[in-house]
Amino acid sequence: MTLRRALIGGGVLLVLTAGGLWFLFGRGDSSYAALRQAETEQVPGTWGLVLEPPGGLAPRISPERAYEIAAGSRPPSKMSRSLALLTNRITYVVDGVESPIQQVPAWVVVAHDVCIASFKGELVSSARRPEAPDRCTDKNLWIAGVNAITGERIIVARGYDETGVWRPDREGF
Repeated sequence: MTLRRALIGGGVLLVLTAGGLWFLFGRGDSSYAALRQAETEQVPGTWGLVLEPPGGLAPRISPERAYEIAAGSRPPSKMSRSLALLTNRITYVVDGVESPIQQVPAWVVVAHDVCIASFKGELVSSARRPEAPDRCTDKNLWIAGVNAITGERIIVARGYDETGVWRPDREGF
């Protein structure tokens, strides 16, 4: 009887351990297929910010953790995410040396319907315009990139989408 109880107890322990390991490491699709960037595209209204397909990239951080790093708060209702190779196609020259174009494996978080109070460097204050501008619109984009391997925030930028409907072109959509 004790051998039978030991075998049953061991079997239950094995099932619980396997279930716990599945819960910790095997939940869902670890490749995040539906969130992977499908096509190369420039983020509208940015200075050369490009999202490229990530190939077989296996991210070490989750998209939820990337959002926490990028924004540190509850996600807005209109938000998109994409696992991509983030590239800035604009190069700069320092001491006669041109910067290399770098690709970083990243979770790219794009918030839509962003309210922008003002822009630095405006020639004419928006308060002096004949009509009030719409400061909260789907055309305003807030973009943050978080390294999908290290979890380091690599970029925060603003964009502007004339159509108001742009979203990263992901494989799942």
